[in-house]
Formats: sequence, C-alpha cells, structure tokens
Amino acid sequence: MSNRQFGFLVGFLFIWLVASQSFWVALAALLVGLIGYGAARVLEGDLDLTELTDRFTSSRR
Repeated sequence: MSNRQFGFLVGFLFIWLVASQSFWVALAALLVGLIGYGAARVLEGDLDLTELTDRFTSSRR
C-alpha cells in the first residue's frame, strides 16, 4: 500500500467516523491515533525527542 493509498484510507475512515458518531468523537480518535503513532516512533527509535525539543527551544540570533 502506497502512502497515497494509506492517506486516502485514513481520510475516508475519519469522515466515516464523523458521519456515524460525531465530530468530537472523530477528533478524539484522531488525537489518540497521533499520540500512538508518536509513541511507536519513539519506541522504534525513529524519533529522537532531544532533537525535537532542541528544534523548538533553541535560541535564534
């Protein structure tokens, strides 16, 4: 499955969840999914939290 197909599937499922439940339920599901995705990237070693915090806290001159 390509990234484009996966993005379409995720978008389709999100709209289906909005239509069948409510906007807030779909938004909560999306937020929990993003948190899970981030946690999986950290556990797999694909995301370095120190690099991420340095990007947002570094002083610009």
